[in-house]
Amino acid sequence: GELRQQLTKLASAQSQNSECRLPDMKAPVVWSHGRLTSRRLLLRDALPDAQAPFEICVAGWSGLAPAPLYADLAALLTDLAFEAVRLPHSVEDIPEIYSVAGHAGAAVPPTLLAEHLMLEQGTAVSIIEMLSRKAHESSQEALLQSVRNATATAM
Repeated sequence: GELRQQLTKLASAQSQNSECRLPDMKAPVVWSHGRLTSRRLLLRDALPDAQAPFEICVAGWSGLAPAPLYADLAALLTDLAFEAVRLPHSVEDIPEIYSVAGHAGAAVPPTLLAEHLMLEQGTAVSIIEMLSRKAHESSQEALLQSVRNATATAM
């Protein structure tokens, strides 16, 4: 009822260029990646004096174009929210989540891990094997060492 009348009045005022129309909306425009998603983020070893063990890099800048401020951040946060649902909650869970017992066939777990993390299948096999052997180590260090070893042997 009343809301519909107000919206109709605003739409009519907007189309007739009336004084009670909505103000023009403007947003700052900056250079934007345009397709910033979690799959375009890469991890690499940090410099020796850095506090973090790795740094995040962004790939795929060929679509650079003007866009509203924070469009990349909004796209990345939305993508991360949906992608995080598919990822394991902790590193210790990876061998169990991608175990043969939970799937039909020995090749399925590495195939799934490779697809989820966008890796080569051989790299995924190495990561699962190394994390299974290193279950007693700290999760972050085990993951970093497993990824380093797996990607070094895959190249």
